[in-house]
Amino acid sequence: MKIMIMSDVVPAASAKNEYTDGAIEKLLSDGFREKLHGAEFNIVNLECPLTRENEPAAKWGSSLKALPESMEALKKIPGLVVNLANNHIRDYGSQGVLDTIQVLEEHGIPYLGAGKDMENSNRSLILEKKSHKIGLYSCTEHEFSIAGENSAGAHPVEEGEDILALQELKRQTDYVILLYHGGVEFYPYPTPEMQKRLRRYVRAGADLVVCQHSHCIGCTETYQNGVLVYGQGNFLFGERPEVEANIQDLNAWESGMAVCADIEEHNVKYLFYRNQNGRLDWTHEPEMLEKMQERNKLLQTPGFLKEECGLCFCFRNNIHQTGVRQGLMFLHIRSIRPECLSRKDYRRRYFTLHRLVLQAGDISLHHGFR
Repeated sequence: MKIMIMSDVVPAASAKNEYTDGAIEKLLSDGFREKLHGAEFNIVNLECPLTRENEPAAKWGSSLKALPESMEALKKIPGLVVNLANNHIRDYGSQGVLDTIQVLEEHGIPYLGAGKDMENSNRSLILEKKSHKIGLYSCTEHEFSIAGENSAGAHPVEEGEDILALQELKRQTDYVILLYHGGVEFYPYPTPEMQKRLRRYVRAGADLVVCQHSHCIGCTETYQNGVLVYGQGNFLFGERPEVEANIQDLNAWESGMAVCADIEEHNVKYLFYRNQNGRLDWTHEPEMLEKMQERNKLLQTPGFLKEECGLCFCFRNNIHQTGVRQGLMFLHIRSIRPECLSRKDYRRRYFTLHRLVLQAGDISLHHGFR
């Protein structure tokens, strides 16, 4: 029995006709779709509501949504299972969440991770196939999308509750998969506290932990009897001009990694893909795997994560104490990538100043940026 986990889905505005017309062949190559047919279940993270609601929720950052008819293409993914626990599912308030759930239920698509209120946030789901029971559990770090006592939204990270639920799910099933939405965007490593938390989830019963939200391929590790994946990149993620204009590696934004779990063999494999001429297709670029393996080695280096995050905190403090320009110089001298900055306003300041530096021709600052 095989389960394939892809990452974030946001139907693109420019591809509206392909989604609403159900033209999945215009979104995924023949080879990609053939591989999907080899899995009993294909899990995706739907990172926007499917709604006609026009009033966005009061929040920081962009608000994402897609038409309910976008499901015409997505439902053609065989064995589709949809995770809703993420930081954008409530971008159009409770109504957007409820509209999305209604669309999924009308099409008979199993889902988890969000509901009409906190008590009914559908944190877990059991899949059955070939005499196997697979337990899915999902949660998202606290942002604007969390369900309330009387409002629809996503199931949040609540470590004590999560551990008890994972232990119970392990007793009921043969294999447990945790879908964790969190971490730092555009940063390929977990924070030290995130790693500690997810290792505790493995001790509680998770066989496979898959982290989404970072929008870049991260790193992996084996801990006790569990496998942890810290970042997959994007899947079918629509255009985000405000993001694409400010990221250093557009190829990374348009690439991703499928996590393939073989339940009988109890192993996990990785398949890489890239957007090629408007369609996702598998890629066999050895450097994608090699770079991930390099990050895996760094992850296991004693003190690496602590030092890495220490540099980020040091940079943030430097920005407050000496100003943005000096903070940028501090970051540049130490070759610290801006993607590691956890707060969006710091990243925005970095890229704004970087553009000004380029326009002014200040080679002393911009030379060597990577």
